Amino acid sequence: VVPWLVKWLRDAYGWRNALAILAGLIFVTLVLLALFVVKRQPADLGQFPDGDEAPAQTNQTAAVAPKLSQIFRTPAFWLLALGSVLSISAVGGIIQNLPLYLGDISKSSAQAKSAAAVYPSIVLFASIAGRLTTGWAADRFRKKDVMITIFLIIGLSIPLLVWAQTTPALLYVFAFIFGFGLGGDYMLIPLMTAECFGLAGLSRILGIIVMSDAVGEAATPWLIARIRENTGSYAQGFIILSVVALLGAVAIAAIKYRDGKPASRWQLEQGTV
Repeated sequence: VVPWLVKWLRDAYGWRNALAILAGLIFVTLVLLALFVVKRQPADLGQFPDGDEAPAQTNQTAAVAPKLSQIFRTPAFWLLALGSVLSISAVGGIIQNLPLYLGDISKSSAQAKSAAAVYPSIVLFASIAGRLTTGWAADRFRKKDVMITIFLIIGLSIPLLVWAQTTPALLYVFAFIFGFGLGGDYMLIPLMTAECFGLAGLSRILGIIVMSDAVGEAATPWLIARIRENTGSYAQGFIILSVVALLGAVAIAAIKYRDGKPASRWQLEQGTV
Protein backbone atom coordinates (compact mmCIF):
# COMPACT_ATOMS: atom_id res chain seq x y z
CA VAL A 1 0.00 0.00 0.00
CA VAL A 2 2.68 2.50 1.02
CA PRO A 3 4.71 2.26 -2.23
CA TRP A 4 1.54 3.04 -4.20
CA LEU A 5 0.74 5.97 -1.88
CA VAL A 6 4.27 7.32 -2.26
CA LYS A 7 4.06 7.08 -6.04
CA TRP A 8 0.72 8.90 -6.11
CA LEU A 9 1.95 11.68 -3.80
CA ARG A 10 5.15 12.08 -5.83
CA ASP A 11 3.28 12.29 -9.11
CA ALA A 12 0.67 14.68 -7.73
CA TYR A 13 2.80 17.02 -5.59
CA GLY A 14 6.47 16.40 -6.45
CA TRP A 15 8.96 14.46 -4.36
CA ARG A 16 9.75 17.30 -1.92
CA ASN A 17 6.11 17.90 -1.00
CA ALA A 18 5.49 14.15 -0.95
CA LEU A 19 8.21 13.69 1.66
CA ALA A 20 6.78 16.51 3.76
CA ILE A 21 3.29 14.98 3.60
CA LEU A 22 4.61 11.55 4.55
CA ALA A 23 6.54 13.03 7.48
CA GLY A 24 3.35 14.73 8.68
CA LEU A 25 1.33 11.54 8.36
CA ILE A 26 3.93 9.56 10.29
CA PHE A 27 4.11 12.18 13.05
CA VAL A 28 0.34 12.45 13.48
CA THR A 29 -0.09 8.68 13.40
CA LEU A 30 2.61 8.08 16.02
CA VAL A 31 1.20 10.76 18.33
CA LEU A 32 -2.34 9.39 18.09
CA LEU A 33 -1.15 5.83 18.68
CA ALA A 34 0.95 6.90 21.67
CA LEU A 35 -1.93 8.83 23.23
CA PHE A 36 -4.84 6.49 22.66
CA VAL A 37 -3.64 3.00 21.72
CA VAL A 38 -0.21 2.06 23.08
CA LYS A 39 -0.08 0.78 26.66
CA ARG A 40 2.90 0.35 28.93
CA GLN A 41 2.48 -3.42 29.14
CA PRO A 42 -0.03 -6.10 27.97
CA ALA A 43 -1.22 -6.52 31.57
CA ASP A 44 -2.80 -3.06 31.29
CA LEU A 45 -5.27 -4.65 28.87
CA GLY A 46 -5.81 -7.74 30.99
CA GLN A 47 -3.47 -9.85 28.87
CA PHE A 48 -0.98 -12.14 30.61
CA PRO A 49 1.71 -14.58 29.37
CA ASP A 50 0.50 -17.87 27.91
CA GLY A 51 -3.09 -17.22 28.90
CA ASP A 52 -2.29 -17.02 32.63
CA GLU A 53 -4.87 -15.61 34.96
CA ALA A 54 -4.34 -12.22 36.56
CA PRO A 55 -1.88 -12.55 39.47
CA ALA A 56 -3.37 -12.35 42.92
CA GLN A 57 -3.08 -8.98 44.61
CA THR A 58 -0.49 -9.89 47.20
CA ASN A 59 2.61 -8.28 48.60
CA GLN A 60 4.86 -10.26 46.28
CA THR A 61 8.13 -8.58 45.55
CA ALA A 62 8.64 -7.64 41.92
CA ALA A 63 11.43 -9.40 40.08
CA VAL A 64 14.72 -7.60 40.53
CA ALA A 65 16.41 -6.62 37.29
CA PRO A 66 19.87 -8.16 36.93
CA LYS A 67 22.81 -5.79 36.90
CA LEU A 68 24.39 -5.06 33.55
CA SER A 69 27.70 -6.28 34.95
CA GLN A 70 26.05 -9.67 35.49
CA ILE A 71 24.58 -9.67 31.98
CA PHE A 72 27.95 -8.84 30.46
CA ARG A 73 29.52 -11.86 32.18
CA THR A 74 27.17 -14.29 30.43
CA PRO A 75 28.33 -15.73 27.07
CA ALA A 76 24.71 -15.61 25.89
CA PHE A 77 24.71 -11.80 25.85
CA TRP A 78 27.75 -11.54 23.59
CA LEU A 79 26.57 -14.34 21.31
CA LEU A 80 23.08 -12.86 21.01
CA ALA A 81 24.46 -9.36 20.40
CA LEU A 82 26.94 -10.69 17.82
CA GLY A 83 24.35 -12.79 16.00
CA SER A 84 21.89 -9.92 15.98
CA VAL A 85 24.44 -7.41 14.68
CA LEU A 86 25.59 -9.74 11.92
CA SER A 87 22.06 -10.48 10.71
CA ILE A 88 20.81 -6.90 10.86
CA SER A 89 24.00 -5.66 9.20
CA ALA A 90 23.42 -8.04 6.29
CA VAL A 91 19.82 -6.91 5.98
CA GLY A 92 20.83 -3.23 6.07
CA GLY A 93 23.51 -3.74 3.43
CA ILE A 94 21.01 -5.37 1.09
CA ILE A 95 18.10 -2.97 1.62
CA GLN A 96 20.13 0.20 1.10
CA ASN A 97 21.99 -1.00 -1.99
CA LEU A 98 19.19 -2.95 -3.63
CA PRO A 99 17.56 -0.03 -5.49
CA LEU A 100 20.90 0.81 -7.11
CA TYR A 101 21.53 -2.84 -7.95
CA LEU A 102 18.08 -3.21 -9.49
CA GLY A 103 18.73 -0.07 -11.50
CA ASP A 104 21.95 -1.61 -12.82
CA ILE A 105 20.44 -4.88 -14.02
CA SER A 106 17.20 -3.26 -15.23
CA LYS A 107 19.15 -1.43 -17.92
CA SER A 108 19.84 -4.69 -19.74
CA SER A 109 16.70 -6.70 -18.93
CA ALA A 110 13.03 -5.83 -19.32
CA GLN A 111 12.15 -8.70 -16.98
CA ALA A 112 14.42 -7.30 -14.29
CA LYS A 113 12.81 -3.89 -14.76
CA SER A 114 9.37 -5.44 -14.31
CA ALA A 115 10.48 -7.33 -11.19
CA ALA A 116 11.99 -4.17 -9.72
CA ALA A 117 8.64 -2.42 -10.04
CA VAL A 118 6.75 -4.98 -7.96
CA TYR A 119 9.59 -5.92 -5.60
CA PRO A 120 8.46 -3.68 -2.67
CA SER A 121 4.97 -5.16 -2.67
CA ILE A 122 6.27 -8.74 -2.75
CA VAL A 123 8.63 -8.04 0.15
CA LEU A 124 5.81 -6.39 2.12
CA PHE A 125 3.37 -9.28 1.79
CA ALA A 126 6.14 -11.84 2.38
CA SER A 127 7.25 -10.00 5.52
CA ILE A 128 3.70 -10.14 6.88
CA ALA A 129 3.69 -13.89 6.29
CA GLY A 130 7.12 -14.08 7.92
CA ARG A 131 5.97 -12.23 11.03
CA LEU A 132 2.88 -14.38 11.47
CA THR A 133 4.77 -17.61 10.88
CA THR A 134 7.63 -16.59 13.16
CA GLY A 135 5.24 -15.64 15.95
CA TRP A 136 3.44 -18.97 15.61
CA ALA A 137 6.74 -20.89 15.60
CA ALA A 138 8.20 -18.93 18.55
CA ASP A 139 5.21 -19.97 20.68
CA ARG A 140 5.76 -23.66 19.90
CA PHE A 141 9.51 -24.18 19.47
CA ARG A 142 12.70 -22.94 21.07
CA LYS A 143 13.18 -19.33 20.09
CA LYS A 144 16.84 -20.09 19.50
CA ASP A 145 15.93 -22.59 16.78
CA VAL A 146 13.45 -20.21 15.19
CA MET A 147 16.06 -17.44 15.16
CA ILE A 148 18.66 -19.71 13.55
CA THR A 149 16.14 -20.66 10.87
CA ILE A 150 15.32 -17.04 10.06
CA PHE A 151 19.00 -16.07 9.89
CA LEU A 152 19.65 -19.01 7.55
CA ILE A 153 16.73 -17.98 5.33
CA ILE A 154 18.16 -14.46 5.02
CA GLY A 155 21.71 -15.62 4.40
CA LEU A 156 20.78 -18.26 1.83
CA SER A 157 18.43 -15.94 -0.06
CA ILE A 158 21.11 -13.33 -0.84
CA PRO A 159 23.00 -15.33 -3.50
CA LEU A 160 19.76 -15.29 -5.54
CA LEU A 161 20.46 -11.59 -6.15
CA VAL A 162 23.82 -12.41 -7.71
CA TRP A 163 22.32 -15.11 -9.94
CA ALA A 164 19.53 -12.72 -10.94
CA GLN A 165 22.02 -10.87 -13.15
CA THR A 166 21.70 -13.73 -15.64
CA THR A 167 18.27 -15.05 -14.56
CA PRO A 168 16.09 -12.02 -13.70
CA ALA A 169 13.12 -14.21 -12.72
CA LEU A 170 15.04 -15.06 -9.53
CA LEU A 171 14.31 -11.53 -8.31
CA TYR A 172 10.73 -12.60 -7.60
CA VAL A 173 11.97 -15.62 -5.65
CA PHE A 174 14.47 -13.51 -3.73
CA ALA A 175 11.86 -10.88 -2.88
CA PHE A 176 9.58 -13.46 -1.30
CA ILE A 177 12.24 -15.46 0.59
CA PHE A 178 14.16 -12.39 1.78
CA GLY A 179 10.93 -10.61 2.73
CA PHE A 180 9.79 -13.64 4.71
CA GLY A 181 13.06 -13.68 6.65
CA LEU A 182 12.95 -9.91 7.09
CA GLY A 183 9.54 -10.16 8.74
CA GLY A 184 10.85 -12.52 11.41
CA ASP A 185 14.31 -11.03 11.90
CA TYR A 186 13.56 -7.88 13.86
CA MET A 187 10.77 -9.35 16.00
CA LEU A 188 12.92 -12.26 17.21
CA ILE A 189 15.56 -10.07 18.82
CA PRO A 190 13.39 -8.93 21.78
CA LEU A 191 11.85 -12.41 22.09
CA MET A 192 15.25 -14.07 22.32
CA THR A 193 16.53 -11.39 24.69
CA ALA A 194 13.61 -12.01 27.04
CA GLU A 195 14.15 -15.77 26.87
CA CYS A 196 17.84 -15.44 27.73
CA PHE A 197 17.57 -12.82 30.49
CA GLY A 198 13.93 -12.52 31.57
CA LEU A 199 11.61 -9.54 31.44
CA ALA A 200 13.17 -7.64 34.35
CA GLY A 201 15.68 -5.21 32.88
CA LEU A 202 14.69 -6.17 29.33
CA SER A 203 14.59 -2.56 28.12
CA ARG A 204 18.20 -1.85 29.16
CA ILE A 205 19.59 -5.04 27.63
CA LEU A 206 17.58 -4.65 24.45
CA GLY A 207 18.65 -1.02 24.17
CA ILE A 208 22.32 -2.03 24.09
CA ILE A 209 21.72 -4.78 21.51
CA VAL A 210 19.57 -2.62 19.25
CA MET A 211 22.10 0.23 19.43
CA SER A 212 24.80 -2.20 18.33
CA ASP A 213 22.53 -3.37 15.51
CA ALA A 214 22.10 0.22 14.35
CA VAL A 215 25.86 0.70 14.06
CA GLY A 216 26.19 -2.39 11.89
CA GLU A 217 23.12 -1.50 9.85
CA ALA A 218 24.60 1.93 9.14
CA ALA A 219 28.09 0.69 8.27
CA THR A 220 27.44 -2.18 5.86
CA PRO A 221 25.61 -0.18 3.16
CA TRP A 222 28.63 2.10 2.88
CA LEU A 223 31.06 -0.84 2.81
CA ILE A 224 29.07 -2.64 0.09
CA ALA A 225 28.90 0.57 -1.94
CA ARG A 226 32.68 0.92 -1.71
CA ILE A 227 33.13 -2.66 -2.92
CA ARG A 228 30.85 -1.84 -5.85
CA GLU A 229 32.93 1.20 -6.71
CA ASN A 230 36.20 -0.74 -6.57
CA THR A 231 35.09 -3.89 -8.41
CA GLY A 232 32.34 -2.57 -10.67
CA SER A 233 29.93 -5.22 -9.36
CA TYR A 234 27.73 -5.89 -6.35
CA ALA A 235 28.41 -9.64 -6.55
CA GLN A 236 31.33 -9.75 -4.10
CA GLY A 237 29.62 -7.47 -1.62
CA PHE A 238 26.40 -9.48 -1.65
CA ILE A 239 28.25 -12.76 -1.14
CA ILE A 240 30.03 -11.19 1.84
CA LEU A 241 26.64 -10.20 3.28
CA SER A 242 25.39 -13.75 2.78
CA VAL A 243 28.34 -15.10 4.77
CA VAL A 244 27.79 -12.44 7.45
CA ALA A 245 24.16 -13.49 7.94
CA LEU A 246 25.13 -17.17 8.09
CA LEU A 247 27.77 -16.38 10.73
CA GLY A 248 24.97 -14.73 12.71
CA ALA A 249 23.15 -18.07 12.70
CA VAL A 250 26.32 -19.77 13.94
CA ALA A 251 26.59 -17.30 16.83
CA ILE A 252 23.00 -17.96 17.91
CA ALA A 253 23.55 -21.71 17.61
CA ALA A 254 26.36 -21.38 20.17
CA ILE A 255 23.98 -20.13 22.89
CA LYS A 256 23.74 -22.98 25.39
CA TYR A 257 20.54 -24.34 26.92
CA ARG A 258 20.07 -26.52 29.98
CA ASP A 259 16.87 -28.39 30.78
CA GLY A 260 14.99 -26.44 28.12
CA LYS A 261 16.09 -23.02 29.40
CA PRO A 262 19.02 -20.80 28.34
CA ALA A 263 22.07 -21.33 30.54
CA SER A 264 22.17 -17.57 31.11
CA ARG A 265 18.82 -17.73 32.95
CA TRP A 266 20.20 -20.40 35.29
CA GLN A 267 23.33 -18.33 35.87
CA LEU A 268 21.34 -15.19 36.73
CA GLU A 269 18.85 -17.01 38.96
CA GLN A 270 21.58 -18.86 40.85
CA GLY A 271 23.84 -15.81 41.10
CA THR A 272 26.82 -17.52 39.51
CA VAL A 273 27.76 -14.53 37.35
